Amino acid sequence: MKPGRGRPDHEAESFTVKADTIDKPKKFYRNAKHNGNRTEASGHVSVRIRKQKTERGSDPDFRPENGTVLIGGEKQKIVIEAKRIVKQGSDNGQEVASVSKDGRIFGKLRRRP
Repeated sequence: MKPGRGRPDHEAESFTVKADTIDKPKKFYRNAKHNGNRTEASGHVSVRIRKQKTERGSDPDFRPENGTVLIGGEKQKIVIEAKRIVKQGSDNGQEVASVSKDGRIFGKLRRRP
């Protein structure tokens, strides 16, 4: 489940994740002052960006606009890292989690057409 320390594929301040399975978030050492949470989502993954970081001039694929929906394939797995990850329950048979405070997504997703 542990991704490399490389650059994430997507990044946002807060977003919602829906997937067939979302693992229980696990704490990890993020930087010198703060810990973070990491989880893995797999199967029909979709991510809705709620709030994007305020920095301007960044790549729209790396930091999509507010309201953008990113989707993955049927068997795709992604790793999510953030300061706060809260599992919300289920919606139409898929598990739902809200991610806030500097969320990072490791795993390439595409925009919903």
